[in-house]
Amino acid sequence: MSSFVIPGDYVGKEEEFIPSFGVYSEGGELYSSIIGYVKTDAEKHNVKVFSKAKIPRMQKESTIVVGIVAELNDNIAIVDLMPIKSKSFLFVPNEVVAVLKVANVSRSFTKSLRDVLGIGDIIRAKIDSVYAHSVQLRIDEANLGVIKAYCKRCRHPLKLKGRRLVCENCGHVETRKLAKDYGQGKVM
Repeated sequence: MSSFVIPGDYVGKEEEFIPSFGVYSEGGELYSSIIGYVKTDAEKHNVKVFSKAKIPRMQKESTIVVGIVAELNDNIAIVDLMPIKSKSFLFVPNEVVAVLKVANVSRSFTKSLRDVLGIGDIIRAKIDSVYAHSVQLRIDEANLGVIKAYCKRCRHPLKLKGRRLVCENCGHVETRKLAKDYGQGKVM
């Protein structure tokens, strides 16, 4: 049975384990950084502390995030990440720039981000890499992409009709890199 710990409790030595989630190292000793239960993995030689409570997640590779396209040119988009609360976790974005490059939009060639995104679009993305002052995003999987789009002419929401996005206000037809559940109201 694993032992219950609070922040600052000793959980092991660096020479025995690699610190993982909920564990930090100080002077060769490993300590809990959260309230929870200690779990060790003898094969991987790591130790972590898991909690049954929701713990805010910060920017971490492979985390699914939701954001609004704030700036856009042919090669990159700047995305404002939004906080997310779900059954399993709480995502709290740090004050970093989230960047989506044209190469991370589709597995096939995309000439310009303007062809597949619009300012104000709400997207579901995956964090590809994390740097000190920015995160790189990707939307090249079926469940990732635009989950709500707005007309570039009149800013009304676009409706999916067949494989096209149509503005019911002005009739304008547009294309986007859509998440497979576009328009269903699902954030995660």
